[in-house]
Amino acid sequence: MRHRAGSIGIVLLLACLPASCGDEKSATPTPIEEDTIERCSNGTDDDDDGLVDCLDPQCEVFCGDSDTDSDTGSSTHTGEKEDPCDPIAGTGCDAPDECKVYWSEFDPPEPEVNCGPEGASVQGDVCERSGDCEGRLTCWQSCRPPCHLTSDCSGGGAGIYDASGCVVVRDGWGYCTLPCDPFAPDSCPVGTSCMLIIDGDLPTTDCVADLGAGVAGDDCSLPLQCAPGTACDNAVGGFTCEALCDADDDCGGGTCRLLVGGLIGTCR
Repeated sequence: MRHRAGSIGIVLLLACLPASCGDEKSATPTPIEEDTIERCSNGTDDDDDGLVDCLDPQCEVFCGDSDTDSDTGSSTHTGEKEDPCDPIAGTGCDAPDECKVYWSEFDPPEPEVNCGPEGASVQGDVCERSGDCEGRLTCWQSCRPPCHLTSDCSGGGAGIYDASGCVVVRDGWGYCTLPCDPFAPDSCPVGTSCMLIIDGDLPTTDCVADLGAGVAGDDCSLPLQCAPGTACDNAVGGFTCEALCDADDDCGGGTCRLLVGGLIGTCR
């Protein structure tokens, strides 16, 4: 019996040799190159080399200059590096790549400028990453042009519905707003709604993907917190969501406080 048990053990051992365990070996995930800003900021060792995100030399182009502490393995980013290309002028990349602004998953997001393949989504389409967008468009909820200044954004008309502004996020980089008509729900691409942004008495509009549910009278601190058809305005006593209007008749006995330009306002 002892000899037979040993034979069985040998058989089991042979059954688990690599040559006969192809199914288990093939089940091992194939390493993925860390060659995008998303893979260099997801906290995962995608290429199985023991180095995560900006500690991996492959991520240097996305992470900028960094000093790695050999004792702790931590990395300190200086963030001071020259962008390899210009996404506004469209220079610095070899075809078919385009110069794009990528946003990290950090909070707040960090911009990284680099050459990369373009996607198929056009301006205004809802997106998940800048690589989804065509040309030099960047992804901020939806595909839109990157910018430093409002002058980088097209559509600088006199009316609020065709004037685009630059919202700077970090390190001088931002995104252009997508002008729209707050009174016309179909003025934005599918999946987005028109938001009125009030800066003092100056109005700007933008198509965004996730407007809040705040109704007239609800407290607010950001334009995104108010539902379509309302805007976050500094009413008496603080910032609240207020119904949009262009005349007193829209306010059910209240007063329409028109903003600069006289095209739109909020009820009081």
